[in-house]
Amino acid sequence: MPEFEGVYEISDERDPLANFSPFDVALIGRSSVPTSEHAYSMSKFLPLHPEIAEMIEATSSPYEAKRITQKYKYEIRADWKDIRCKRMAVITRKRLRQNPELQEILLSTDKRQIIEDANKYAKKNPNQEEIAEYRRWGIYTDKNDVTEGENWIGEILMNFRTKLLETGKI
Repeated sequence: MPEFEGVYEISDERDPLANFSPFDVALIGRSSVPTSEHAYSMSKFLPLHPEIAEMIEATSSPYEAKRITQKYKYEIRADWKDIRCKRMAVITRKRLRQNPELQEILLSTDKRQIIEDANKYAKKNPNQEEIAEYRRWGIYTDKNDVTEGENWIGEILMNFRTKLLETGKI
């Protein structure tokens, strides 16, 4: 485990490293989409349901992309839970490569641990499945003041930061 010097907290969509922040991502065989959230949501339906992916692609808001995903949640590809973290890593790599200013922002986090504060976007009364999802992608404190999380998005970003520091590229 690396030694961290402080914490860099992704606390809302205005943070440039957040998946909802407006940095385009161009996907193979598709036009550029406005956010990582769009790309991630679209990935849940490709290649089986391109019509749903196209609806997501056509939205300008990451919130709308997420809403469409919820509406069609029973159409999400069967292997999604197995591939979602890897898919987010691919999307994050593309986003960082296509937006060099994000690489600079990522490097500016220095040796701080990057965490996503899931409480900033969590529902008021989440069910157990939602809490588990918050804790996969970030750090979440429940109503009993238990703070836990695997922090997948933070780990993905820190891995790319290490690559950038070691090789100068992602």
